[in-house]
Amino acid sequence: MGKKIFLELLNTSNAHKLLARQGFNQLDLSDGQPKVFNILYYTEGIVQKDLAKICGVKASTLTTILARIGEAGIYPKGEGPGFWRKESFFNLPDRGR
Repeated sequence: MGKKIFLELLNTSNAHKLLARQGFNQLDLSDGQPKVFNILYYTEGIVQKDLAKICGVKASTLTTILARIGEAGIYPKGEGPGFWRKESFFNLPDRGR
């Protein structure tokens, strides 16, 4: 790959990351939360181990992401605080859709 193409791709990637982060901040989301919501949208009832693998993160990192989602008051209808810690199968909350 030519150096010029590489630099253009790098600049494009950085611009995308910046715009995505700004959008996430407007929605009060961390960088990892939209990925989790997207995966849950397409794979309802996934276990945490598989969710972490698809996200490409360690289980401990996913636990932190899920805890922050819960702290924001986002959990499935009929559930309450602590849902993200106690459940082993996850579904997308209505607020995440």
